[in-house]
Amino acid sequence: MAFQRGITVKYNVSWLPDLVKYNGKTSFDEYYEAVYTYFKNDFVDSRPIFKGKNVGLQIEPKVNGKEQTFHHITTEGDEPNRKISSSRCERIRWNKAIIESDWVGLKIWTTKYPKNQLRTIIWFEQMDYMVVLREAKGYYVFITAYPIDKEHTKRKLTKLYDAYKKAETALLKSGFDTLSTHGR
Repeated sequence: MAFQRGITVKYNVSWLPDLVKYNGKTSFDEYYEAVYTYFKNDFVDSRPIFKGKNVGLQIEPKVNGKEQTFHHITTEGDEPNRKISSSRCERIRWNKAIIESDWVGLKIWTTKYPKNQLRTIIWFEQMDYMVVLREAKGYYVFITAYPIDKEHTKRKLTKLYDAYKKAETALLKSGFDTLSTHGR
């Protein structure tokens, strides 16, 4: 449930896959391999599509024989001391579903990162989850994804999204106000 403008709205997220929870009946290593199998199926053996373009991975440097993107989306902390995160692992199946979703409840915007990289943020605010893609020539690269579990991060994302929408609206208004079709 979300609260917007005095109205309680229930979001239908039945399209979102179930969490992949560790049940304790196997070793954690076996669980982590199962998580990798989902990732491999969704991103190595096939390619998600976002805005009509393939989504690739950052493969190198591999960590324990697995792609860099997998390492980054299932661990947290600073290199070289990143630790496996159960909350990130549980959401492994969400990534492809969110990337390929056309659900209007997702907040999507592009921002410039260092070295003039364009990154697309897909924020599933209602589920406190974010996916980050880097734009490349003719495709996207899956950079990271993680649960948003800190209030200050939610406030920052809200501020960034609102600024993006405001700039987008201003750009559209100025473009349509000055656009002439005379003689075309």
